[in-house]
Amino acid sequence: MIGAAEDQECKEAFLAYYFLGTAAGAPDEAELEERIESWLAQAFGVAIGFKVGDALARLDRLGLLLREGARLSVLPPEAALRKLDRAWADFFGPEPESAA
Repeated sequence: MIGAAEDQECKEAFLAYYFLGTAAGAPDEAELEERIESWLAQAFGVAIGFKVGDALARLDRLGLLLREGARLSVLPPEAALRKLDRAWADFFGPEPESAA
């Protein structure tokens, strides 16, 4: 169940990243939520209440989200990949030496 929730959170973050990265102008949270919900309805024929705040929080934790007042954008793909690559490398960095 935890894995399924994590998968869902990643999918939400991917959607938010994509819609922010391809937006003609920097949307605010409400505009982003509307765009994603509208796309989901058109693409899959379902009405889903997309929780944009959760997706934005994940992008922010990863250092991919940019804010200018209420307007949102993301790092371009190349910069985002470098940042994620560094985070991944740091995650598996050397173990701290223990005091013996």
